[in-house]
Amino acid sequence: ARGIPTLLTEHSVLKGAGAWALAAAHRRYHWGEWPTLLSAVSGYVARELSQVTGRSDVEVLPNGVDPTEWTGAPSDSDHSDDTVGENERDGVVRIVATMRLTKRKRPLDVVRAVPRVNAALGGAPRPIFQLIGGGPEHERVMREAARLGVTDQIEILGWRPREEVKRLYRRASLFALPTSKEALSIASLEALAAGLPVVAMDHGGIGDIVENGREGFLAADFDEWVARIAELVRDAPLREKLSAATRASAARFSWDAVIARHLQLYRAAIARPVA
Repeated sequence: ARGIPTLLTEHSVLKGAGAWALAAAHRRYHWGEWPTLLSAVSGYVARELSQVTGRSDVEVLPNGVDPTEWTGAPSDSDHSDDTVGENERDGVVRIVATMRLTKRKRPLDVVRAVPRVNAALGGAPRPIFQLIGGGPEHERVMREAARLGVTDQIEILGWRPREEVKRLYRRASLFALPTSKEALSIASLEALAAGLPVVAMDHGGIGDIVENGREGFLAADFDEWVARIAELVRDAPLREKLSAATRASAARFSWDAVIARHLQLYRAAIARPVA
């Protein structure tokens, strides 16, 4: 109303109530027709915002990560058995999953994957699953692990300081993301920056950061997600091949690149006619 250029960025998946609310507001106030430059945190969310507003010019303005924060050498406080590749030396493959323990994030799927992965591996050595994060589903996760008899194979670590998460990533072999409504997964970006292949669901904005078969795998459903995890547990050369591409992918989302993108869109917003 004051003629000030504006830029709006949507950071959440709009499926369900979010899409309904924004669509209702657009029908009532026609906000999608305002001279605001619209953007979204991923291509997936941008397409959703286009559907809500009927606009075809929604831009992508992603989140960022500092890749150097996750690629540094172990600190002096780390012990020798916590360094990169330790999981290979002791013969244990470690699968890490980091999330808020809420229903939307689907932490129970991590627990339920354990016996399914074991079955797929047959007599091969079994991996260790490490679930990092706290939230209201913590007790349910604990109970499910006990019910399935996998408490000796899954470490439910709760919230951990950032430095400890980095240490755990240095010991891990791959990152597993069970959620299907990620606008753009910062946890996956950090895992890629740490050199971990990512196995995720092929829904939401994860496709912006993981190309199927390049930095990891994108699964159509839970069964494929489990099968891809088991495949990477069995195949060390494949893990190494995928890992070689992960840091280059994370570098595309470095803050230098993301800030440059912000400035580009700020200039575009300034250049738009403001009614």
